[in-house]
Amino acid sequence: PDDADAARVRECAARCGVADRVHLTGPADRDDVAALLRSADVVACVPWYEACDGVALEAMACGRPVVGSDVGGMRDTVVDQVTGVLVPPRRPDALATALRELLGSTTLAAAYGIAGRDRVLARYGWDQVGPATERVYTEVVAARSRVATANP
Repeated sequence: PDDADAARVRECAARCGVADRVHLTGPADRDDVAALLRSADVVACVPWYEACDGVALEAMACGRPVVGSDVGGMRDTVVDQVTGVLVPPRRPDALATALRELLGSTTLAAAYGIAGRDRVLARYGWDQVGPATERVYTEVVAARSRVATANP
């Protein structure tokens, strides 16, 4: 009841006549996140600026299609028209169109969900992320060493 963002969402839902279909669960326990994501037909991750795309990755790992903002890391995580849909930031009309399309086609939503899960398993497991991170650090250290050697 004290959350200003939740109050705005409730007011907007009431104005739009969908208050009976909007359920704000509040904070979720970590153990409940996967089940909560799997219960969604589509997961929308639409920040206005560069942001962490962890929710999109978790949703894709759960086999859910994602509608994401065409910003930052989301561009790498969500493959437009393959694992979900990318929409321009701050464009509620584009977001609504993408959500309507996915909610109207269970076949398309299922295909994006399957492709998303495959992408997460192929690219974002610790067995891929760990070595990739190590390579980046090794390259940065080597580059700094070359600069330090060249400019004593």
